[in-house]
Amino acid sequence: MYRPFIKGTNWALAGILSLLGFTTNSCEKEGVVEYGAPHANYILKGKVTNEAGQPIPDIQIDIREEYSYNYYESEYEEVATIQSDREGKFEHKVHSGFTQGQYQLILTDIDGEKNGLYQKDSLQVKFEKEDQIEKGSRWFEGTFEKEIPIIMKEETEDE
Repeated sequence: MYRPFIKGTNWALAGILSLLGFTTNSCEKEGVVEYGAPHANYILKGKVTNEAGQPIPDIQIDIREEYSYNYYESEYEEVATIQSDREGKFEHKVHSGFTQGQYQLILTDIDGEKNGLYQKDSLQVKFEKEDQIEKGSRWFEGTFEKEIPIIMKEETEDE
């Protein structure tokens, strides 16, 4: 009598646990980070100008996120490629659970001589506590926003 009861109980528990496991892992929200990993939203925005302060459209911005797998090593992984608009402005939101808010922006003039020729450049962006615009709760650390002014240098003939 106990054997069928235990067997039935085991099947019921296995069914309940598998349903709970599937329902918590099948969220359709964008950027869901599971199992209690710290995560946050990072908003990178700014304006690309030349040295005279004029906006530069059509600058390609490759956004790479720094991943630190241990204390001594880190790598960059590309998360997005965007372009500056007619006014030189750009904006991109990254939902991340693997970084400390460190990004590399690689800037490339992709329109040829249309708006002048500009040197390829890169810069590091690190979000700090004062960049936080929205507090998080528990494992969600909130939303951070950073305004990034970018000044591109024109190419010279000897380059």
